[in-house]
Amino acid sequence: MKKIIGIALACVMVVGVCIMAACTGTPPVEEEVAKTNSFLVKTNNTELMSLTRNVVSVASYDDYGIMPTAESAYTITATVSPAEAANHGVDWELKWKNPSSSWASGKTESDYVVMSISGDTKTATVSCVQPFGEQLIVTASSQDNPDVKAICTLDYAQKVLGVDLNFGNVDINLGGTTTVTYEVSSAKNGMGGTVTANVTLSDVYTIAENFEKAVYLDTIIDDNVAAGYRSISLGGKVIADTVAMSNHNVNFYGREIYYDYNHDVKNWRIQERSGDILFKNLTTSKIISYFQNITEPNMYDIRFTLTGAHSSYSYTSRVVCNGYTNSTPVNALTLDGSGYVF
Repeated sequence: MKKIIGIALACVMVVGVCIMAACTGTPPVEEEVAKTNSFLVKTNNTELMSLTRNVVSVASYDDYGIMPTAESAYTITATVSPAEAANHGVDWELKWKNPSSSWASGKTESDYVVMSISGDTKTATVSCVQPFGEQLIVTASSQDNPDVKAICTLDYAQKVLGVDLNFGNVDINLGGTTTVTYEVSSAKNGMGGTVTANVTLSDVYTIAENFEKAVYLDTIIDDNVAAGYRSISLGGKVIADTVAMSNHNVNFYGREIYYDYNHDVKNWRIQERSGDILFKNLTTSKIISYFQNITEPNMYDIRFTLTGAHSSYSYTSRVVCNGYTNSTPVNALTLDGSGYVF
């Protein structure tokens, strides 16, 4: 099932890279590398001017006059040295790095990033209102000495727009419940197959992302249960050693998961004081009798993660068992010979 992601603050990829330069020829000194969710900020300060940045929370948008629809925002504050300088005022400018590029040509910078200046001119607030495909340059210049500048580069990193996750022929309902049926016959595979995903990425960006895919099967934690977890229960008995319980820390992406006897059910057991009930020792009819009395259908949670250099995403779906199928039922019985004499 397709999982569509709305444009929201947590998914925004605005990256600010700040590089300081001054006419004195003083070489820049690396000061800070910071990563906050989808933000990557690098600042190199000179002796005459430095820039610092702070992310603006959505709750503070009104305080800064930021449009509520902005994807993200942060402040950039300039500090001019020396402290005893008569005028610490700063002039700001926002321009495309390459205004004649195929993407930026004919486009207005403020349609993508809005910049506002504080009353003392020392702080600029930049807010991203839509994705952009060409780097933006914010230039801060000293009003006393325009040759003293600080240059801040804004990037927009690629985002995930949609995801399809499948276990073979099972469409995983991300954000909801995925229902499966077990095949109890050992002669045929049941629902399932190879774990794959189709990820749709945004096509407007300045930094391409390469997302690492991972799928985990997490046991359902329940503080009200003595063992601390719960899984499918048949006839009031918790089934142990399902694929999730035995391998829940394993990345299943690219592996096979089937809901059937050969891949899962034959490994199940019910822990009893008088001795464990091993499903591999049960007849098909006995296994069916258990499946006819499902008292707890929840099996485990699927957790699908996408991890990139500048952002990460996580989706879940709860797997629920709604019954069984038997593709090779016994429907006839014959005996050789017409009679026996002793």
